[in-house]
Amino acid sequence: MKRAVLATGLCLVGAAGGVRGVVQDPAARFVETAVIPSFRQLDPLLDTFETCLRQAVDDDHLLLIVRASRQAGERCAGARWHRDRRDAFGVFLMDRARADRVWLLAMLPQPADDGSLQVERADASSLVLWEGDDGYGFGRGRVKLFIDAPTRRLVDRVEYGIDVGMSDIVRADDRLCATFRRTRTAGVLACASGGRFAIESTVALGPPSTDPATAPPELPPLPQSTWDEFAAVRPDRVANGYRRDVTVIEERAGPWQRVGDRIWFGRTFYDGEGTTGVGAIGRFDLASRSFSFISPEALRPWSASALLIEDDVAWVGLVRHPEGADYGHGLLRVHLTDRNTGLTPIADIITGIVRWRGALYVATTNGVYVVDGRALRRYRLEPSGRGGMEILAETLPSG
Repeated sequence: MKRAVLATGLCLVGAAGGVRGVVQDPAARFVETAVIPSFRQLDPLLDTFETCLRQAVDDDHLLLIVRASRQAGERCAGARWHRDRRDAFGVFLMDRARADRVWLLAMLPQPADDGSLQVERADASSLVLWEGDDGYGFGRGRVKLFIDAPTRRLVDRVEYGIDVGMSDIVRADDRLCATFRRTRTAGVLACASGGRFAIESTVALGPPSTDPATAPPELPPLPQSTWDEFAAVRPDRVANGYRRDVTVIEERAGPWQRVGDRIWFGRTFYDGEGTTGVGAIGRFDLASRSFSFISPEALRPWSASALLIEDDVAWVGLVRHPEGADYGHGLLRVHLTDRNTGLTPIADIITGIVRWRGALYVATTNGVYVVDGRALRRYRLEPSGRGGMEILAETLPSG
């Protein structure tokens, strides 16, 4: 974990006049021109500017992330932004009442290669950024900027690994606990108490992995979807060049649960380079030695990363295994009788689902989510700014 304090609170007053090459936003002209002198100090040839993030963090300040470049073209569309190694990204606070008053918090170091940048969390006290490559979506690491909005300055900066925060649910007597990864081989044990997770001890952990548990030996090889079945329910893949003569359908059992004399499981499959499959919940009857499958529309393009069967409801973690980094799509609720579905938006890859005291506890690659009615809470392990780690609690939109 690297630590370094960057940038003093530099107040820039007055908009820069006569700026050439400023990108015209589709909805409005670039207006945060007071940040431009800060970029010009870094590189006088930077002449294209784009606001990637503009978020109110308190009653007085907006948090800005601005990209500056020598070339035209918008790069900040969507949640994950392209980051050219020649671009500069600056983090600023701006007076909500006066756009001509801005304070530079930090200039992000330019990467050795092109990549991607994404905001994971932002508020008046901190900003967490995910950094990765731009082709296959693999993460390179995270950086947390500690902000003191009232004094308009950056207090600290901590870089940490992409695996920090991976979690697993652990039952401990009558309590529910979770392990959060701190490094590749160590983590912390935190237990739920009073509606929150509190760190209790450090623990040793094995290498990080998102692969679901191996299916039980009683489960025979799965029957595979036929080409006609695949083409009927995944026409987008067919339109993308998946033809009968070159497509390999290769499905296997992923996460599973034994309920009485039946084994329930979620299908999983690689979905790239001509290999694919159809997402489904499978059931194997041990007495009759027969398979049956449920494949609602919302599940068909996705593999299952986690599974929980509760009476007439199945909870499924959705994940895609493409050519590149895996990515999640949320928690899917499937009514097994009428096939109705509902999706809870969870951006991280789900690795485990447990029901405890009326709520669902969802382990992911970046923290634990708690689904309780319409509320969605998230607990993440992050650097505390004092050389240690802390669990940060947030309430999120539930979709």
